[in-house]
Amino acid sequence: MMGENMKKIIIKKANDIKGTVKINGSKNAAIPILCTSILTKGRIIFSNIPKITDIKIIIKILRYLNCKVRWRFNKLIVDSSKIEYKSLVIEECEKLRGSYYFIPVFLYLFDKCDILLPGGCSIGSRPIDAHIEAFEALGFKCMLKDNHLWIRREKAINEASITMSKKSVGASINAILASLKCRYVILDELVLEPEALDVIAFLKEIGFDLDALSHKVVFRGFKGRVDEVVKYKIIPDRIEAMTYIVMGLLCGDVKIKGANADHFKYPLELLLKAKYNIRFKRNYIRAIKSRGNCFDIKTETYPLFPTDMQPLFGVLMAYGKGSSVIEEDIFENRMQIYKDLNSLGFNVNLIGNKAYIIGSLINEPINHEAKDLRHCAALLILLIKNGGLLSNIDLIKRGYNSIFYNIRNLGAKFKIK
Repeated sequence: MMGENMKKIIIKKANDIKGTVKINGSKNAAIPILCTSILTKGRIIFSNIPKITDIKIIIKILRYLNCKVRWRFNKLIVDSSKIEYKSLVIEECEKLRGSYYFIPVFLYLFDKCDILLPGGCSIGSRPIDAHIEAFEALGFKCMLKDNHLWIRREKAINEASITMSKKSVGASINAILASLKCRYVILDELVLEPEALDVIAFLKEIGFDLDALSHKVVFRGFKGRVDEVVKYKIIPDRIEAMTYIVMGLLCGDVKIKGANADHFKYPLELLLKAKYNIRFKRNYIRAIKSRGNCFDIKTETYPLFPTDMQPLFGVLMAYGKGSSVIEEDIFENRMQIYKDLNSLGFNVNLIGNKAYIIGSLINEPINHEAKDLRHCAALLILLIKNGGLLSNIDLIKRGYNSIFYNIRNLGAKFKIK
């Protein structure tokens, strides 16, 4: 049942949007990097930090820890010189899954951490057992009761070789961060997406000596740093870029500036092979309304197909030529968009975590409620294409900066209430 306080957006059919969108900094890089910034106990000037709800929560936690955080135009300045230990058993940590990046940072600074296990979007079970295994291999004792986690250093580990038991981006980043007090560590079977590589680049910038080699990281301790103030620019958000690409392919003609196509090469190659109209110029990607061929998708770890793009491609395949099988192999509850497509009359058969789609040209206005961030983005594209109403739209602010400003500039006419 729709809550009374859920915001709604009503859009008139806008099947001819046109214009340019500049891509913001990556949500999935900015969150762990902001958590990691307190390692310096100094001043850092960040550029390209997205002004989204999740970042606001991280800033609130940083201020709770006695850090000074302020925006200066489009730069975020973090001063952690007076940071102090406090329990992270606070509601902000419970609201945001990415708050778990504070755990290994606290272990580095204070040798302990108490935290409420985080939430985020309801897209399925996301246990942190792989994180805990890495912490324990590095000398920490972990105790978990309900959603409360206590961690303490039990012994000092100077050298270690750890193979991750599960493919997890978050666990990979946390294993790297938990290793930072060691002299020499080899971490193997990591998932090193562009966002994780950005965390590694930031760690090198603040003085740590580590190298990424395929699915492996070799860490050699702290080199030290001369500069008192660190300046760092976050990489662009590849999921945001693909959202606007799919929007252009279905609804008009959109130029995407500031994206790094190398960060999502595989899904772009799938679209090009399927004969979608995507053009690459020196400083932008252009997505033009086109009906390409359907193709099969299975979500996998980088560099293959990312789970965050799956709902977007589900909407695209619904309008494609031929048939497609889309399989979600990472989050079991990320299939809501296919139930929505089915309710609109699309030929979609959902069996478990597989959606069987036969492309068609249905232009029914929607009236749906968003369940999570990426589901909301996929529904918003449908809304722009066909018109209608979408509720619970505040979810999209968790990962998209200025999206309503952008779609208005592209030509969509809407009201929010």
